[in-house]
Amino acid sequence: MINQEHGTVQAAQEYSQVGWPWIDEEQHRGSQMQVQHLTNQPERTQISASRRDKPNNQEERFSTPETMLRSGAIMQAYGRTDMISVTPAPDIHKVRWSIVKLKTSGREHVDFYMGMDDMRRLCAEILNGIAEKRIRADTANYPSAYQYTGGKDGCRRLNVGSGRKGICVQIQEKKGEKWDGKIIAVSWSALQDMAYVQRLGNELKQHYSKICG
Repeated sequence: MINQEHGTVQAAQEYSQVGWPWIDEEQHRGSQMQVQHLTNQPERTQISASRRDKPNNQEERFSTPETMLRSGAIMQAYGRTDMISVTPAPDIHKVRWSIVKLKTSGREHVDFYMGMDDMRRLCAEILNGIAEKRIRADTANYPSAYQYTGGKDGCRRLNVGSGRKGICVQIQEKKGEKWDGKIIAVSWSALQDMAYVQRLGNELKQHYSKICG
């Protein structure tokens, strides 16, 4: 575990002073009192060292959760050969899930763009415990607790569930008649932190929208 002062909640408090990537500058000028209220959740004040990851096109690992948030990502985690990044794309009302092969400078990757409504529902179930039960009950040969389809003619899939190495995220892309893709294991705590930061960002955006008219 890393020091509490670098935890997700502390990073969220500090980052609220410089702006969230999915909240515009005018909205950001709102009250900091709401930030203090929303981040007053001591059970989320620590984050595992495995969350210190890097963006798709860099080899440098983030030293703190705050630097991860500054990059725009709400989750980044490493496997032995790949890394996963989850980044809101508010301009198109989606969230990008990307699995990238390490040491390729982001050239070898597969992406899935999840709708914001699906992301909110997934994060809500992660936080209320439903997702943990669904994932534990997942007995398929590939992660299947949560399955999403996107892309042109349904050419892309995102699967979240149990795998041989624990909780896994799989992104598939249809190439011709075959499905290709990547799969990576993630920790339950990484999913919880992602869901918390996503919810916090949504609540802050709603709050600033109200006070800015």
